[in-house]
Amino acid sequence: MAAAIASSIWGEAGHTESAGVAAHGLAAAEYAIQVIGDDFGIDLTGHVPRDVEEIDLSGYDAIVALDEAVADDLRTRFAVDDRRLVVWHVRDPYGKAVEAYHHTAQKIQKFLVSSRRHLLRR
Repeated sequence: MAAAIASSIWGEAGHTESAGVAAHGLAAAEYAIQVIGDDFGIDLTGHVPRDVEEIDLSGYDAIVALDEAVADDLRTRFAVDDRRLVVWHVRDPYGKAVEAYHHTAQKIQKFLVSSRRHLLRR
């Protein structure tokens, strides 16, 4: 969700990718597809969740963790330096009702707008 929202807000100004420390399934969650489609006009039906283990994190200027538990995992398992780590304190809505996905999308959008200069200047 975060990468799709970032792309809709920033366009070509920044390169974003999505990966999780506990990626679930072979497709985006049904409610994520619905919310991102309805609220941002982006089709996530072809999105395949990726685990962060599949990515070389050394090539990224900034790595966003949606909560402190994810940040701790990134520090411990992947040696992500705090200088590149940004923590947003957003709860993962996976397995919850559609309202949780709307709430999460709104929080992500807020953080992306407020941290644009900080993240894109890196």
